[in-house]
Parts: sequence; structure tokens; C-alpha cells
Amino acid sequence: MVVGVTPVACRWLCSEEIAFYDGAEHEKGVVWSVFESLMRHIRRAQQYRFTIGVIDTFVAKYVATIVGFWVVSRPFLGFNSAAGIRTGDRAELMEDYYKSGRMLLRLAAAVRAAAAG
Repeated sequence: MVVGVTPVACRWLCSEEIAFYDGAEHEKGVVWSVFESLMRHIRRAQQYRFTIGVIDTFVAKYVATIVGFWVVSRPFLGFNSAAGIRTGDRAELMEDYYKSGRMLLRLAAAVRAAAAG
């Protein structure tokens, strides 16, 4: 081994010595083990990114919309009477609920567009 040289660099500098001692199989094993380690790392990173992407997409699309509709519907379904909500017949309340829902969907789309970039 060459003094003052890292083991990785020595593999390249000492290739004649490796060939002389018939170390090709050993070197092939070393290269494969490093390659497999790299592939394991890449797979784990991709799985992590995929999982986080699925969770983020699910939360952004569905949970936020459900929570928003729940918040908007509370005054109309009679859970608590909120200030500013008109009391009237059922048709007027449903019309207000529909308009609020449409505004909520537009808001969700705008938030998604802003979050995407």
C-alpha cells in the first residue's frame, strides 16, 4: 500500500499490484457491496420522499377541504349560531351554504397553487 494515500485512492493507484496478486474477485466484491449500499440508500430516500408526498397530498386535498367544509357548515347546520348569519327559510340558508362552499373551494385551489410554487 502506498503511504499517505486513502484506501479508495490506493485501489486505483495499486491496480497493477491487485492484478498481480489476482485480487479481481475481491475487488469485484468490494465494488458490488458499495454499489448495493448506495442502492439501498437511494431506495430508502425515494420511499421516504414518496411517503411524505402521499401524506402531504392527502392532507392538502382532503383533510383541509373536510375541515373547511365543517367550519363553514357549523352555523348553517345549527351547531352554534354565528354572528352575521341570517336567519331565514331553509332555501336561503342552503344558498348561503352553497356560496360559502364555492368560496372555500376557490380558496383551497388558491392555497394549493400557492403551495405548489
